[in-house]
Amino acid sequence: MAIAILGNPELLLLDEPMNGLDSDGLQGFRQMLRTLCHEFGTTILLSSHQFAEVDQVATHVGIMNDVGDLLFQGRRDELSTLVPQELVIKVDSCDEALRILGAEGFAVDSEADRLVIRGATADMAREVNRLLVANSVGVHHLTIELTTLEALFVKVTRTVKAWDSR
Repeated sequence: MAIAILGNPELLLLDEPMNGLDSDGLQGFRQMLRTLCHEFGTTILLSSHQFAEVDQVATHVGIMNDVGDLLFQGRRDELSTLVPQELVIKVDSCDEALRILGAEGFAVDSEADRLVIRGATADMAREVNRLLVANSVGVHHLTIELTTLEALFVKVTRTVKAWDSR
């Protein structure tokens, strides 16, 4: 990396640069990428299968299939719109919460010890919490879970494969 950044390049191409790094190495590498981008204006094109690591540093994402076709290119938040976010709720009484939310028109799935509403927004989360608390249901966990970059990759590549097979 030291040789690659000599001369302050405008563009830096990196292929699987995080392979083999330990936790400390990953943290330092992520910080170095942010510094290169923000302080020196370097554009970094990074290719990797380590989705969680890419998700921590990427501002824009490109998804390619196994033959090199570019299936998506854009900001991470644009990619997230392809898969609905989930509102995950843990309450004292799942049955009562299901009854209340169902009566208000929410489509709620019960999964083990939690309730899930797909297609969540911040406004929806506020309204669900308000309804449950107003009806004396103890809410001890309520969060909007963002879809992982890996799940988005799978969704995009499977959608295109399904389209191609028609």
